[in-house]
Amino acid sequence: ILLEDVFLNVLFVIMFFGTIHTDIDQQKRLLKKLNFLKKNMVQIFLIFGTSFGFMVGDFVRDKDAITSSLLACEVASTALSNGESFFDQLLKAYEAFGLYQEKLVSFVKKGKEGAHEIKQMMDNLRKTPPSEIDGVVIETIEDFKTGIKLDCKNGKKEKMTLPKSDVIIFTAENGTKVAARPSGTEPKIKFYFSVHCPFNNRLEYTALRSDLIDRIDRMCVQLGLTA
Repeated sequence: ILLEDVFLNVLFVIMFFGTIHTDIDQQKRLLKKLNFLKKNMVQIFLIFGTSFGFMVGDFVRDKDAITSSLLACEVASTALSNGESFFDQLLKAYEAFGLYQEKLVSFVKKGKEGAHEIKQMMDNLRKTPPSEIDGVVIETIEDFKTGIKLDCKNGKKEKMTLPKSDVIIFTAENGTKVAARPSGTEPKIKFYFSVHCPFNNRLEYTALRSDLIDRIDRMCVQLGLTA
């Protein structure tokens, strides 16, 4: 069993194995630094990426989620010993932290013209960013290429400490996030969506999940990200 949501990857580790001190960096960069980190007495708890990439500890040096299956088994075993299911634990997480839905939308742009089109799409997002998404005002814009976080309400700019990369993240007032970046390995541009809502009644799970999916679909239409 692999958890699709990045949020849930971290959440389950925290719920079942305690609080974790995080060191945010690019996934590939951290994998290359494992020996250096161990020599400097840094204990690796987990490394994860924006999709299925997930590595627990450093005893299996594979970022493609093999060890996360063991973590999922541990969650299922704990649930079973308490007379519950894996899904029961997932619902508990939603009740504690809210119901989350994420989606990745990718577009293939091949060749020289495709590379130019991808660059143009990123440039357009920076020059004419959306002021709202699905009717909710954009609160902050994080541009990892310039290293600047913009507060859209007061125009205040804050310098970010993370490594520079061609990534831009829009965060709305309700916590909705939309991120855009070119792929580092394929001729693609990728858009990541994350929405959530409070979750207090398990009987409403199906309806709330459907509503979150509809919200993402509306955002894709608004941004012109439809096939």
